[in-house]
Amino acid sequence: MIADQEKIGKFIKQLREEAHLTQDQLADKLYIRRQSVSKWERGENRPDFDTLVLLADIFKVDISEMIAGERRKNKDYISILKKLYNSETKLHKTIIKLIIIIVVILIALGVYFFANNYNKIKVYTISGTGENTTIRNGILVGARDKLYFSLGDLENKTNITNLRLYYKDKDNNDVQIYTCDNCKSVYLFDYNQYDIYIDYKNIKNVANNLYIDVTYDNGIETIKLESKEDFKSNFKNIFKYKVESINNDKVDENSLIEEYEKLIAYIEENFENKDDGFMCNYEEKNETINVSFANYNLSVIVKNADQEEKIRILQDKLFYVENNQELINYNLKERQCTSGQCENFINNIYNILKKLCDFKEKCS
Repeated sequence: MIADQEKIGKFIKQLREEAHLTQDQLADKLYIRRQSVSKWERGENRPDFDTLVLLADIFKVDISEMIAGERRKNKDYISILKKLYNSETKLHKTIIKLIIIIVVILIALGVYFFANNYNKIKVYTISGTGENTTIRNGILVGARDKLYFSLGDLENKTNITNLRLYYKDKDNNDVQIYTCDNCKSVYLFDYNQYDIYIDYKNIKNVANNLYIDVTYDNGIETIKLESKEDFKSNFKNIFKYKVESINNDKVDENSLIEEYEKLIAYIEENFENKDDGFMCNYEEKNETINVSFANYNLSVIVKNADQEEKIRILQDKLFYVENNQELINYNLKERQCTSGQCENFINNIYNILKKLCDFKEKCS
């Protein structure tokens, strides 16, 4: 039977003192911290089986004695090892059961989320063309609990006195959605199960059978609105949009260096190389931009209400600082990231350098 923690701890202390070892020296032999040895001897913790084997070897005692917490004359090795094995096996089984329970809970939550959100968001673009009126940039969005509709931009040749928006149901009957006099567009929102304007459950049929009657001073025109499904919340579209966003927005290191070289050439060509260097301050779109350049050392500070970004390029070394915290150090010559996660901030630096390519008139 495995002794309790306190008994094993006292035995370890006894063996350590007999061997004339300090807690630090014993810890060094086991490649552990002294605090672990201290906890064993105080009975607050117990060494695992592998450590007990090492302790038995260090103190030249039998493993069965380490497990029993005392010196023994009759050593029932097989019995002790079986009990130890059974104890460890029970612990492993308990851990496995906990892992299985956690996995099952996560799967259940995933299924619940999937069932409640899959295909719950649909986006349709709306457009239409008549003899006197053209409709562009319209949109119909059906979320899980709410529906949005915007007719978009109306380009009309004659004065519009009334708009009547409706759709045709399965029996080809007109179901009016909205009507207004002397309005230039239509914007509506509705809630699931309220269906004040649109039958939420039949949003696809509504989108495919939309019409609008446009009344002018001299007549009326009916326009069949064209709808196109632009997005729906299934895994295929979520993955596609995510990948496209990454591919379209990412800036590589070559583009960054090319933008820097263009900027330096631009400064050299358009500004005098004064002894004290070149400096410029200007404001653009609620941002204050400070640029200084001397001996091929460039400093750019961009401030707005939320943050302050700094770029300093000193002898081919680029430093990016955000709110007084240095985030990256990048070697332009060797194209190597010296510190920080440079790939996360290339876009920020590229966009700042890009802003500086049109500052000639503001700084001259």
